Amino acid sequence: MWQKYTPWFIILLLLVILFTRKEEVKIIEIPAKSGHFEHKAPESVVRYDTIQKDGTIVYKSNPVNQNLLLEYTKLKDSTTRLEQYKEVIQEKTYKEIYRDSVQEIIITSQVIGTLKNQVVNYKIFPQTIEIKTKTPKYNVFLGTFITIPTTDNSTPSIGANIALKSPKTLYTLGYTNLKQIQAGIALKLF
Repeated sequence: MWQKYTPWFIILLLLVILFTRKEEVKIIEIPAKSGHFEHKAPESVVRYDTIQKDGTIVYKSNPVNQNLLLEYTKLKDSTTRLEQYKEVIQEKTYKEIYRDSVQEIIITSQVIGTLKNQVVNYKIFPQTIEIKTKTPKYNVFLGTFITIPTTDNSTPSIGANIALKSPKTLYTLGYTNLKQIQAGIALKLF
């Protein structure tokens, strides 16, 4: 009679083992990192006022140059023109800071009419990430066991076993009250 229900009992036992899991929280720490890189005398992008298209010259307005030229020509005396010229060729340093919860970027630029030097410093802040994982509370192993000396009778015995469990294998060694040595190896199924 019990043989009729044995497969169902085994299936139920395997399902319980499969679905009973303990929840673990692993904390991963990402260390802070900082550094910088520098770019000296970057290549300037030339904006042309004229372009050639199908062999004909097409004039294109350049509003930035026209505005500067218009401001310069509006100045009346040579002293104010000289001051305007000094303003344009003066060495200037610009510093921009970009910051959020993950990183900070500081861009320092040196300009004398055009960009001469640019340094980018960055710092990535340390972070901790929590990962929730579920690991099974129980494991199922399948393997072979041997008893020395073997006996033909099915007498119940009591013994002590020592088990060494690696992540994928279970090794056992034991001794029973019937003066038998037991040894076995099993591989992890799940």
